[in-house]
Amino acid sequence: MKTSISIHIRFSKYFFFLVLPGLLCYPSQLFAQDVQTFLQQGDEYYEQLDNARALAEYEKAFQVAPDDFDVLMRLTRSCNNVGEDIDSDDSKPYFERAVEYAETMLEKYPDKAETHYFLSVSYGNLAMFTGGKTKVKLSRNVKEHAAKAIELDPNHAESHVVLGIYYREIANLNRVLKAFAKVFFGGLPGGSNEDAEQSFLKALELNPGYINAHFQLAKTYEKMKARDKAITHYETLLQLPNRDHQDQAIKTKAEKRLDEIKK
Repeated sequence: MKTSISIHIRFSKYFFFLVLPGLLCYPSQLFAQDVQTFLQQGDEYYEQLDNARALAEYEKAFQVAPDDFDVLMRLTRSCNNVGEDIDSDDSKPYFERAVEYAETMLEKYPDKAETHYFLSVSYGNLAMFTGGKTKVKLSRNVKEHAAKAIELDPNHAESHVVLGIYYREIANLNRVLKAFAKVFFGGLPGGSNEDAEQSFLKALELNPGYINAHFQLAKTYEKMKARDKAITHYETLLQLPNRDHQDQAIKTKAEKRLDEIKK
């Protein structure tokens, strides 16, 4: 009997110290594997420019790892992409969700350039569906976070494009909105078409094949009455391979602008 009890005690100790910890670790290992599986599947859809299905996979990953940077970043990106793909009033809820995810990134990962870049993009997209004080506030946030992203990573081409768009839009803002911003917010951070030009040129220095940078620069040259330069960049982007989900739509707009400019 004593021998049996002794064996039972030794087995219990073995189970407690060796087996049980392994069983307790198994769920976390399984969850980590699930997250990577969802992210990998989502990334495959993303590469295929199927943003809606990519978003669905990233949402599954979020259920398992809601604080993970890679999960939050991909969710923010996909919400913006789906909203841009829809391109209608139905886009607004996606941009609102993008802002929520991006603000969570800011809370948990404030020192990453991607956090501030995606926050600036999300605010910018949502601003298109707002007016008055909200629009002005969001516009200020776009500039703040695009500039912060560049401070953290000067080679982040996408952030230079966002900042350039901000500069151009501020430079060409109508007097009513400028007055409104001054009354309620003390004005908006300044910017000129020349500032925008330099931002887009920097983005192209970092990534010569960046279709949207060429497009935004061409639009800026139109504002600056530099017709030949605008034509050059519209024609250049038409020769580049599509890499982003919006590239084909941008090319369609560029072709239309070329037809109108050359008339």
